[in-house]
Amino acid sequence: MFRHTPLEQAYPVSASMRLVAWGFSHQNVPLSVRERVAFRESDLSTALPSLRQQLGVAEALILSTCNRTELYSLVAEGSEEAPLRWLSQYKNLPMEQLIHYAQRREEADVIRQLLRVTSGLDSMVLGEAQILGQTKMAYKAAREHGALGSTLERLMQHALSIAKRVRTETHLGDHSVSVAHIAVVFAKQHLLDLRCSTALLIGAGETISQVADLLSERGVPRLIIANRTHGSASLISDKHCGTAVNLDDMPNYLHKADIVFSATSSSDHILRKNQLEEALEARGRKPIFLVDLAVPRDIDPDARSLRDVYLYDLDDLQKVQEKNQLLREFAAKEAEAIVSAGTNQFARLRDSIQGGNPTVGIRRRGQQLRDEVLEKARQMLLRGGQPDLVLHYLANALTNKFLHKPSVCVREAAIEGDAELINAARRLLGE
Repeated sequence: MFRHTPLEQAYPVSASMRLVAWGFSHQNVPLSVRERVAFRESDLSTALPSLRQQLGVAEALILSTCNRTELYSLVAEGSEEAPLRWLSQYKNLPMEQLIHYAQRREEADVIRQLLRVTSGLDSMVLGEAQILGQTKMAYKAAREHGALGSTLERLMQHALSIAKRVRTETHLGDHSVSVAHIAVVFAKQHLLDLRCSTALLIGAGETISQVADLLSERGVPRLIIANRTHGSASLISDKHCGTAVNLDDMPNYLHKADIVFSATSSSDHILRKNQLEEALEARGRKPIFLVDLAVPRDIDPDARSLRDVYLYDLDDLQKVQEKNQLLREFAAKEAEAIVSAGTNQFARLRDSIQGGNPTVGIRRRGQQLRDEVLEKARQMLLRGGQPDLVLHYLANALTNKFLHKPSVCVREAAIEGDAELINAARRLLGE
């Protein structure tokens, strides 16, 4: 097993260490990119030690799900891009492409993001519970492969604690709207009658198990479960009086399926365009409805060009709006308050561990605001913006962002009659 080098041996105590996260999520990155940066659980035994061994990287954790890949790390100051450069090399992807799509977070924003993700607040389906188990898996893998140190260890424990509070103190987890649920609702909306359909389910993980339960509840009479491990497929098929088949035999059953759901961890396409064409001919061109729930995708996207094939993937499901989502959004306000308090709590703990120097946090926040504005200005120039207008934006945006929080605090102090804070602000501003 890879052995983690203690922080005090890898970096001097005086070195400034920074929390950094690089993320690719359904919020702003297309599926075609997400599937290229995705990691299977089996990949982490190699990937985590490799990332941890990069110069400047003291701790690391990789969270990769169907909707996101995020690299959390503790790095030496000046090494903030080291995890992204590693990803570029490891996945053989151009750094320019990754920079274009990646979202960079530092310090308090890293804490908030992990807490929001673990609590289900950043999921494609607001409040879905599956992300908690996926985060625990990522945490377990990082521990087993020596990629964690005291900072990310504490942060992960804190994130899991906050997620538990969100689950027990709010209604965010009520009104099931999981990806599996949306997929089945999607199928029901596009088919005349599920009760006269045969469903082929490819895979035997938690998502497929949920799909099988939901299809049975809605009266689908025939389920075929195809998986590499016949025993795993049998566990699902026996529960629903279905048929379990080996994955290699799946093409022989494809022509029987009116609906296909696929969710495996395969790095290659499970279903190819030519296989679907053959199935359609065997069905007399009777349409097939397919939902690809995998990242990377299980079903060849080129199959969309076939007449009588209706193929949908996770990006399509994201567009589906559920009425229960509104109820969860109301509960999310309570959850966001818990996350905000949890973020501040951990940030204070981290500041105290770092020596309680308030200038460290002030400078880092200033640098973060600077980087955000510079990146937006750079994008404006790349899109052909006039330099003088971009400079005008840059100056105004920096001024407004730097002064927003102090201005709010001083205004509140004036309302509350807090003369001590007002005088302190004047001293800080040199008035």
